[in-house]
Amino acid sequence: MRINRIKIQNYRTIEHLELEFPAYYAAISGKNNSGKSNVIKAIRSFFREVESSPFSEDNDIGIKTDLPNWLSTEDASRTISFELSLLLHRELDAGLYRFVVTFLALGESPDELMLTLRQSWSKLGGSKSLGLSCQRIEIEDAFKIEEVFKKIRSSRCLLFHNSTAQGHRYIIGRQFTRMFGGLPADEADQLKKANTKVVDLLRKSAQRHQKDIIELLGRLEEKYNVTLSLPPLEFDDVPFMVSLGDKSTSVPLDDWGSGTQNRTLIFLNILRAKKNREVGSESDRITPILLIEEPESFLHPSAQAEFGKMLQEISEELCVQVVTTTHSPYMLSLGNPRANLLLERRVEKSRLLDTQLIDAGGDNWMEPFGLALGIDNEAFASWRNVLFKRSNQIVLVEGETDVEYFKMLRDGIHGSNAITFEGEVFPYGGVGFFSNSILIKFVMSRFSKFVITYDLDHDAQITKALQNLGLKKGVHFFPIGQDKPGKRDVEGLLPDSIRGQVYSQFPDLVAIASSADKERDSARRKLKEHLLSEFRSKAQPGTEDFSEFYKLSKAINRAFK
Repeated sequence: MRINRIKIQNYRTIEHLELEFPAYYAAISGKNNSGKSNVIKAIRSFFREVESSPFSEDNDIGIKTDLPNWLSTEDASRTISFELSLLLHRELDAGLYRFVVTFLALGESPDELMLTLRQSWSKLGGSKSLGLSCQRIEIEDAFKIEEVFKKIRSSRCLLFHNSTAQGHRYIIGRQFTRMFGGLPADEADQLKKANTKVVDLLRKSAQRHQKDIIELLGRLEEKYNVTLSLPPLEFDDVPFMVSLGDKSTSVPLDDWGSGTQNRTLIFLNILRAKKNREVGSESDRITPILLIEEPESFLHPSAQAEFGKMLQEISEELCVQVVTTTHSPYMLSLGNPRANLLLERRVEKSRLLDTQLIDAGGDNWMEPFGLALGIDNEAFASWRNVLFKRSNQIVLVEGETDVEYFKMLRDGIHGSNAITFEGEVFPYGGVGFFSNSILIKFVMSRFSKFVITYDLDHDAQITKALQNLGLKKGVHFFPIGQDKPGKRDVEGLLPDSIRGQVYSQFPDLVAIASSADKERDSARRKLKEHLLSEFRSKAQPGTEDFSEFYKLSKAINRAFK
């Protein structure tokens, strides 16, 4: 089962909002009080959750309590309404799919069926109204509408995990069959035989204790007959506990840190969704939707990065829809920017009003990331081309001319001296990049292997910044250039003959580049271009022309082994 779209009107911070979910993984992001949890509550209102109980939170919705506070509750025409479009798969959701097709007499149906459910609350009458369409055909029969709603709720096809809720650990004590989808037939038969033996033993013990109790109670004036009996023992439905450890130790999950507990419980929910889909009985088969509030809670950024990547991969691999609310860039979808739903409250005269969806597609893909990372979107925009590629390896270089030198060194014509790593070479755009440790961590988390290069003249400043992030010089980052005046950059690796030729050709550019004039940066860029052009035309692979570059290429290759 997968949510395709939800429409919400006049609910809490939301006056009108429509969200589409284009993939199995979706991340709803935004500042605090932007309306993320209200979207989750609207989704939950259509389902009875697996962990629901008589003591669960009261989710009643009404005009008096839930209409946006800037709208008048006296207006009798005001309504709160939710519309949810669900996609049911013929195989993955066989139980619910077959019920809908048979009950609504749909006949021949596609592999994926779209159900649109509607709920509305109005002041008039004060009750909830339901609506339903299937494959865009409106269902008019009120009885059929109610029965489909009941079937969806009884199917328990929604798993909800609030990482920030206190006391969520009760989930650890879940029952075995509810988590793992029951036992195979041969194991069930063995358990039944063992069950009989245990019951017989306990029954004999109960009869002995029964006699003792009768004798004690016989001392009272009022005489009682005592009977001790055993309730049915369902050993396939016993609670279980989770422990983590290594070969020598095993520690109950309650004794681990909050981040490890939270992450493990989320994985158990994913496992439950998978098992629900794999049950043998077609009538019970369904793939639940998993809603998670702030999965990054209590996790270190490096663990968030690993967990976010894994969540996205698993949801697509298992075809289990995972919808999260998040403040973490590591939980946002890199594979599909349209799956990042950014919410923001409209402000008018310093007053927070309705929740709105910010366009995060196309050229605005960086909006959710920029908010989560706390960086300017313009500075982040250039990263799109590399962040969304499939490669897991990257070399970060200072500028565009560095990229061109690396391209030359990756050419097979250099033989054993060629750079051989499989990945991207990307310019980070200057030393300002190293002042944003959050951005560096995010880029590091995106790639399994990476190397950062920079001009030697900034070595002291950059080494300190990168070592503070736990990176090692000569392993994760390398200065480029020769430790000689005028050669502490990538052009310092060029033969003296190339440098002399260009400098003698463009003496004015050399003078401006060495000055404090405002044209200095422009002159330096032009000199870089001329040096690169001269090197391309004159340098011969395998000769002394590339001797300094080959030292760099060997260091890069060692780092990627």
